[in-house]
Formats: sequence, structure tokens, C-alpha cells
Amino acid sequence: MKPDLISKATRNAFREILVNSSLREIDTIFDGAGLSPKLDHNPSVPGQRRTLVEQYYAGIDFRSPSDIDQLLSAYGELVLQMGGSDEPLCRDLLQRMEQDGYSYQAGSFIQLPNRQQPLVATIQSYAVVLDLEGLQSQIHRLTQAAENDPPLAVGTAKEMVETICKTILEKRGVSTDDKELPKLVRATAKELALLPGTVPDNAKGSEVIRRLLSNLNQVAQGMAELRNLYGTGHGRAGRVKGIQPRHARFAVGAATTLATFLLETHLERSP
Repeated sequence: MKPDLISKATRNAFREILVNSSLREIDTIFDGAGLSPKLDHNPSVPGQRRTLVEQYYAGIDFRSPSDIDQLLSAYGELVLQMGGSDEPLCRDLLQRMEQDGYSYQAGSFIQLPNRQQPLVATIQSYAVVLDLEGLQSQIHRLTQAAENDPPLAVGTAKEMVETICKTILEKRGVSTDDKELPKLVRATAKELALLPGTVPDNAKGSEVIRRLLSNLNQVAQGMAELRNLYGTGHGRAGRVKGIQPRHARFAVGAATTLATFLLETHLERSP
């Protein structure tokens, strides 16, 4: 399942801003971007303006780059009409768009050139698709903390992997009580048939695949140990030196790679 290129939370935020516009103004913004409403769509939202915005959204494939380009044009026009980044509501919209991977420049939105970890954006989209509010909050902290608060980023990276493992196990009817991160990852790998012993001997590159799968638990163990040493959540002696943003980026990269692999395998192999 390919994730949306603009999150539902961001779309809803723009919709709520458009509620303050007239129906004609909403039409003008979307029509000007080449978008058409799906008038037979009956969304379960109150009010004519919200309904009209949702009808325009219904005609958009949020996983299509070309459709998203048109929507970015509409969003850029709305922000321009609002007066730019000085308004508090505008700043909220721009922050949401930046979390989704877009920057507002010269009256239009452009995609950021991999400024964030690419997999962070991917896992964020899955969190929206699966409606996991807790995971969305963790990802927001990750994107903000890697540069400015490395210990928080390390602690949150571990929490994110825990959240995804627990989500996968619960959706598959497996108990998650009293499991530390390495045990959670191993239980998740077992449920997803990702343990080294599940690879048949006659599979091409079987030994390499087994080695890679065996490293899953080593990544989890390393994340747990790094968090205990440097991450948030534990009191420690005042003389302990903190870690640098480069260490935090490394931890976030490892955590998001592991989390994305587990979550995509879960979605692909859903019963």
C-alpha cells in the first residue's frame, strides 16, 4: 500500500481554513489549479464548505505526483491569499506541510530535497493511513529533535519501534504484555515469518538473507542500549556527556529502516 504524499491531517487543516471562505472562493482556488469536484461524493462532514472541499479531495489521488502538484498549486494560492508566513494560522499550515516534506517559497510549495530522513516521511504517511495518532506524535518529535535534542530523538526512535511492533502484534491477536524492545522485535519477526529459520535452504541468497534477518534483533538490542545510555526516560549522572546530532540521525535512520520494513511486511502479509 503506497502512502499518501500529503497526510490526511494536513489536508484537514487546509479544509478547516477554507471553511472561512465562500463557496465561490473555494471553487476559484481549486479550479485555478485544474482540479474538479466529485459532486456525487457525499462526505460525512458538516456544512456546505467542508462538503465542497471534500468533494474536490475525492477527485484527487493523493498517491499520484501529478495530482499532488495540482493540489500544491491550490494550497500555495490559499497561503498567498492569507498573507504568507506571518499569520499564526499560516505558520501552522506551513509547519504541517514541512513535516510532509514540502517548503513554501515565492508563493508556491515545492518538495524538500530529502532534507528529512526519507523513511521518516514514509513511516509518517503509514501512520496517517492506519490512523495511529500516537505514532504520528512520535514521528513529529523525531523530525524536530534530531538536530536540537539528540537524547529525545534517541528515546523517541526506540518508542516508535515499540509502537509499531505492538500495533502489528495486536492486530494479529498476539499479546504484547511486558515485552522489552528486543523481545517485541523478535515476536514481531516471528509473527511475520522473518526469523532466519524461515528462509528455505534452496532460496537464492538464503545465507545472506538469514544474516540480514538475524541482524533485526541486533538493531533492536542496540537501540535499547543506546537509549539507556543517552536517551530520554532515564535519570543519569550529571557528568554523562550527551550525544551529537549525527548520532541521533544515525539512530533515527536505523529505527525508521527497521520500523518501515516490519510495517510494510505486515501490510503485505496481512491475513
